[in-house]
Amino acid sequence: MDVTASRITARALQLQLHSQRLARLSHGRNCLCVVPPQLRLHSRPRSSLSRHSSSSSHNYALSGRPCSSISSSGSGAASSISPISSSKPSFPSPSPSRSFSSSSSSHLNAKTQSSKSLKKNSTTTATMSQNQAVQASLTKSATFLVLTINSSSPSALKTIRSVLASVSDLAKNVVLRDLNSQFSCAVGIGSDAWDALTAGTGLGRPAELHPFRQISGAKHTAVSTPGDLLFHIRADRRDICFEFERQLLAKLGDAAAVVDDTQGFRYFDARDLLGFVDGTANPVGPAVPDAVLIAGEDAACADGSYVVVQKYVHDVKAWGGLSTEAQEAIIGRTKLDNMELDDQPDGHQQAHKTLATIEDDDGNEYSILRDNMPFGSPGSGVFGTYFIGYSRRLWVIEKMLERMFVGHPPGKHDRILDFSTALTGTTFYVPPPSVLESLGSD
Repeated sequence: MDVTASRITARALQLQLHSQRLARLSHGRNCLCVVPPQLRLHSRPRSSLSRHSSSSSHNYALSGRPCSSISSSGSGAASSISPISSSKPSFPSPSPSRSFSSSSSSHLNAKTQSSKSLKKNSTTTATMSQNQAVQASLTKSATFLVLTINSSSPSALKTIRSVLASVSDLAKNVVLRDLNSQFSCAVGIGSDAWDALTAGTGLGRPAELHPFRQISGAKHTAVSTPGDLLFHIRADRRDICFEFERQLLAKLGDAAAVVDDTQGFRYFDARDLLGFVDGTANPVGPAVPDAVLIAGEDAACADGSYVVVQKYVHDVKAWGGLSTEAQEAIIGRTKLDNMELDDQPDGHQQAHKTLATIEDDDGNEYSILRDNMPFGSPGSGVFGTYFIGYSRRLWVIEKMLERMFVGHPPGKHDRILDFSTALTGTTFYVPPPSVLESLGSD
């Protein structure tokens, strides 16, 4: 081999490795980093790069979702090789996604391409903002705040309308503390509160909205408890949730009273305090909007969602007295690797995962979106799960709870209830942001 050619090849590989290090550093800092032209490998025949390109074809996604690779341009040649140029990074909201050009053009052209991408993504964000954050990513921390309206205060309704209309402004106050905190807040309004808050506004009543209906089985009861407003506050930082709640309650003043304030946390690999993975049946990708967002069946309330919350406490001592096999039979999944077990024949005792699965006569499954979280205090002997389920169809969750508490067939209730007691039960409607904003127009 020619000595000069060998040195050039070695130098090119050094530059490639250096550009990859810069790319990794830039992604680690969530910043826009364009590799200088002198550190890029320009287009070369694909065959000569085949040994090295695999190490630089990664798709980086800080949000945990896979990113789409940008196709190489040119005939029979590969474009610039670097993790930046071969992927479209996805950054945690609210930071907009940034896409990077895969060409070996100038630094100025790279900036222009990034600017165009930011403009395109801002349009996409505006389109997706028609609904509240019911589809937000799972976070490490959450606050479930339920309140009732203070009917003795003559200004309560006016105050609450104003606060609901300004929730987005409150969110901005805390989001700026940490743009990567994955903060979101979904606001739900109860049946009676909806009538009071929307009186005279011309807003239609959601077709399925009604107070939570108590479900009484032979042994266990799904209780119905008060609740006019729900604030589902989520973030990867507990202090961000705390600060939003503090500012929110300060604005509400005596217009509303807190009836439940529960702080949840993510437990290891999304497990509950019974030791099993929770939320496996959640819809993913394109199936999520169809499962959780009201559509043409109730056009006046389209892009809204129903949400049911229940606060369960567990008898972990009694649960721990069961063998792993017995626990798995109750849940319907293996404890260690979360593998689904076979259903029991019709008429026999069914597992929790079977009773919580709702299908129509044709076998089509209706999904809901859960964001359950553990809560508790070992020192106080409290171990619980806060159930929260979003659905396009309220009847799906109600049917699920009926099968659990009454049994299917009746009398064969969900055996998880022998170790878990429901302390609360409330239903809300989560309207689109535009509806919340309109409440402050008076």
